[in-house]
Amino acid sequence: MIGPGGLSAVGTSEGSDCHDSANAGLASRLSAYPGLETYLRSNDSSPVCVALGEDGNYFFRGEDGASAWCLPQSIEDDVEPDNDDNPVEHLYLGKDNAYYARLSDGATRWNMRGNYGCLDMEFSRLTSDLLCLGANLEDDRSYFLLTRDGVRYNAGRAQPVGRGLTPQTFNTWVERFRSLRSG
Repeated sequence: MIGPGGLSAVGTSEGSDCHDSANAGLASRLSAYPGLETYLRSNDSSPVCVALGEDGNYFFRGEDGASAWCLPQSIEDDVEPDNDDNPVEHLYLGKDNAYYARLSDGATRWNMRGNYGCLDMEFSRLTSDLLCLGANLEDDRSYFLLTRDGVRYNAGRAQPVGRGLTPQTFNTWVERFRSLRSG
């Protein structure tokens, strides 16, 4: 959400040309994220990272290195998305402003704000690169963590039955994602 009490901000590390965008179709489906919707309509950069959080919070990084975000001040203070010397490469958002960030120099920063069980401890023990993180915005116990060494997850209170997500479907997705990232 942009603005109440100045707790969030929208910014880009580089200006946009304000021209017709190939992202316009995607932008039209993001009405809960008005700043991101506006940014996508004016920028053609293919996404490298898109993180969608609660209350309209988001982070976008394009292949051209440009970034746009609307983040709570607490996250901005911790990850410094406007630091051109060491920009955020990937940001994952979770419930209650939980986050995990990887910076361009490989450093990581995170704060799960007491959510997602022992995920804070998992991050501190990672022995290989984090490939993907999914943190459920509606259930503060539900997440998955994919590294080069494997996958860990906690279904929490989530009930994916009836939505086509079975353990086999999830494992198939994990293998496809892993092969795309390592190839």
